[in-house]
Amino acid sequence: MTPLDRALSQLLTSLPAVRTEDLALVNAVGATLAAPIVSPATLPGQAVALRAGWAVTAVETVGAAAYAPVFLATRPVRVRAGDVLPPGADAVVPPDAVTLAGVAELTVEAVPGEGARRVGEDAAAGSILRAAGGRVRAIDVALAAAAGVSTCAARRVRIAVIGHPSADAATAMVASDAGRLGALVHETSAAQVSAADLSHCEADLMVLVGFDGEGASALAQGGREIAAAVALRPGEGTALGILDSGVPAVLVPTRPEAAFAASRCVLRPCVDHLTAAAAEPPSWRAPLTRKIASAVGVAELALLRMSSAGLEPLAVADLTLTALCAADAWLLVPAGREGYGAGEVVEAFAV
Repeated sequence: MTPLDRALSQLLTSLPAVRTEDLALVNAVGATLAAPIVSPATLPGQAVALRAGWAVTAVETVGAAAYAPVFLATRPVRVRAGDVLPPGADAVVPPDAVTLAGVAELTVEAVPGEGARRVGEDAAAGSILRAAGGRVRAIDVALAAAAGVSTCAARRVRIAVIGHPSADAATAMVASDAGRLGALVHETSAAQVSAADLSHCEADLMVLVGFDGEGASALAQGGREIAAAVALRPGEGTALGILDSGVPAVLVPTRPEAAFAASRCVLRPCVDHLTAAAAEPPSWRAPLTRKIASAVGVAELALLRMSSAGLEPLAVADLTLTALCAADAWLLVPAGREGYGAGEVVEAFAV
């Protein structure tokens, strides 16, 4: 079996990133930014209210209190959240803080910027709202729209997933995971696959699920095998190659737990490489509640559950469906380690 890191290196080293597209941000969620989203102007360009109330000039409110009200020389203006503050105003006090009875009487003291967003506090002109290499999130779309940005330069991987009828669960898992990575997924089912089928692939990445030896044979005839078997547990039977067309191909085993491991440990690195994505940060960094034992020489995936004491190991390598359902996170134990000790701080990723 080929070590996981070596297999991935051999597969990806010669593969360039996919082409950049100009996308409407609303359609780009999940895609990887090829260029940063930049604020085109200072935000806000004028001071705005953060809450409903009265726009006031803070220096005129000094000393105001419920039993010692201040009479304002400048009549305050009633504003709603999001309204631009009138000239000279730099704070917003609550609606009940001002009484109008011929003159404006104020019962609270305000400091500059209270209840308001001052000019430039959100973003300076030219500041980066989302860096290149990050995947576009729904919140990025909303914040970019607030800055007047509606398009982006991004990369999306086209993935062709062909699943054997006996591997419906594994195929669905792979397709779903690919979709969460922002890929454009074309999922089909076939009882058999041949080199001729692979030669017509117009995707950026081909994934065959559940074909085992048949898939390896088709790959050998229609391309070049990189790793006949990757040293990954679960995931024995995962294979990597490159089609004659230059498209990378991943062969995923039939069992759902094997597909889970192959999807996290092989498919995701492939998508990240092809989109030039930044490394995904871990979801948790916490101590283990008990040790994880692992065999040296093969990378093994461990499932974890978050508890008040830290990350609790549920299973290593031999993953039951029950453990998969109960898991909050996973981590990969490298081939060169025998595991991790109880209390050791590890970095884990959300399931």
